[in-house]
Amino acid sequence: MNEHAAHLRVFFGETDESPRPAAGDADVTADDTLTDFFYRYVWPLCLAPKGDRDRTLKDYKTTLAYWRRFTGDPPLRKIDKRTLSKFIRLVPTIPGQKDGEKLAANTVRKHCDTVQRLLNYAGPESRQNLDGANLLDKPPWVRPPRRHQVVREKAFTLEELYLWLEACRDAMATEMILTDVEASVWWRAIVLFDYNTGVRLDTLMRLRWEMIDGDWLKIPPDVIKRNQGQMLWLNGPAKAAIETLPHRSGLIFNWRGWPDTHNTLQAQRRRLQRAAGVPIRGFQALRESLSTQLARINPIAAQIMMNHKGLGMAMMIDHYLDAEAILSDALAKMPQPRLAIQKRLFD
Repeated sequence: MNEHAAHLRVFFGETDESPRPAAGDADVTADDTLTDFFYRYVWPLCLAPKGDRDRTLKDYKTTLAYWRRFTGDPPLRKIDKRTLSKFIRLVPTIPGQKDGEKLAANTVRKHCDTVQRLLNYAGPESRQNLDGANLLDKPPWVRPPRRHQVVREKAFTLEELYLWLEACRDAMATEMILTDVEASVWWRAIVLFDYNTGVRLDTLMRLRWEMIDGDWLKIPPDVIKRNQGQMLWLNGPAKAAIETLPHRSGLIFNWRGWPDTHNTLQAQRRRLQRAAGVPIRGFQALRESLSTQLARINPIAAQIMMNHKGLGMAMMIDHYLDAEAILSDALAKMPQPRLAIQKRLFD
């Protein structure tokens, strides 16, 4: 199977065309394969009910496509350390996104962790494994590859943001933007809004107009990471960025076929950044830009907006601090790309 690895690259499970049994059509047993166990038990009974989204499903489908290719997808009762070792040995042979590169070490680890998580679901039910299916007394376990430290994407400078926004003026019309608005307006809106709110991309594409309540963006649990709702303060530039976008669809940023067209959006983002002559960085860098700027102004405001709070800080915010006062003051001081460039040009 290793000789076919060069042709194996799977993106978001799109090449998975194998038939799927209907969820719940029969009790699962140890004779089910890992793939069937996922579709008949894990997804419909464990993950989907707690709000896991389509992107999560696609990630599982991608891992299972590799699992079937490298192991033949044996019944659960026949999966042992040898099976897992074979999978761990062959996954690194998958080609990476760039020519001549192999799959990143941390991506290999992610696929191994996903397989281990599925096997744990087949194990005994317990306080630590509330969704255990009691199919395997002791699920096999193999240590995954060590996690590699990676260079984190840097935040954008104000100059880089300004150049990116200027390049957005020349964004080509696309059928992907499902609103009666020019592509240039749509792209400038999403970049400026994300710089001032730090919302993750998948959540950003699911935001609806009814989630805005005055100066607050109230994000429900079903559209945000970890299924925990969040309230974000909207400063003036964030609200101004989206004020010209139409409301007809209900979505603030309406993009055809999301999340299946994720790659198309990212390709257009890279095209605009190349035209601007700025580093090719993802939307995560906008989130880091917000947190970096806010940390300089008020570190507590940065923690609230990033929703990364330890237990002690969470109790302070929930019971003692006036989050509205902290956020409104800090976000009002957020430096904006255009103003920063104008100031440097004319001072």
